[in-house]
Amino acid sequence: MSVTTSGQMPARAEYNYLDRVRWLDMYGVIVHPVKGDGGIDYLLGIAPTGLVVYRNKTKIVSHFW
Repeated sequence: MSVTTSGQMPARAEYNYLDRVRWLDMYGVIVHPVKGDGGIDYLLGIAPTGLVVYRNKTKIVSHFW
């Protein structure tokens, strides 16, 4: 993804950048490594919308607040 901000005022450039990245799958998600049954590695993500679980960088579970 590319965001062109040249020639823009700083506030406008920041707004345009955030407007694009907010649609990324992991935007705003704080991840914590956890171990599951059998020692399998997962990432537990805490997001504004709820909890998500990732395995091998793939979302496998979503739990919305």
